[in-house]
Amino acid sequence: MSCIVAYKGEDGTIVVGADSRISSGSNITHCHFSKLLRRSGALWGFIGDCRFMQIVEWQMEFPEALTEEWLFKEFPKKLMDLLGEHRFGDNLSVNPAKGGQIMVVFDGEIYIVHSDYCILKSDQMYEAIGSGERYALGALRAVWNEVEALPGWYCEKALAAASFYRTDVSPPFRYEIVR
Repeated sequence: MSCIVAYKGEDGTIVVGADSRISSGSNITHCHFSKLLRRSGALWGFIGDCRFMQIVEWQMEFPEALTEEWLFKEFPKKLMDLLGEHRFGDNLSVNPAKGGQIMVVFDGEIYIVHSDYCILKSDQMYEAIGSGERYALGALRAVWNEVEALPGWYCEKALAAASFYRTDVSPPFRYEIVR
């Protein structure tokens, strides 16, 4: 799986971090693969099946500028159609909709696209998705507002906690800032 974390800074920026582990069961693949993608003025973070992200990255027709209306009204249907068109999940023993989750960050907000295509807008200062989600959220809660941190510091602590407890989350960690 993976872990993607995001937190809102006091200056209105959002810092998003991702681990770099690609695994299948107990097998680890060493390759260059970013779980973060910039499209339509937004940062998209993906967890789950790598092919799931590749289909979205290379086949999805994004609007020039992302809006909340497009995300809620258009994206779920486009995603379902796209995954079906590319026969995503044909060789999986699970429902194709269970390919993964997506964190979408734009306009100062954090959105989570769940595997059932439900989209939620977070009302928290930080969020996490993936197999390390609980550990990352716990770490963020423990250190939140304890120190004045440089960009990426909270992501580092959250992802380090997730990787300590999960074999499917590991460094190096990547961070990006969304203004």
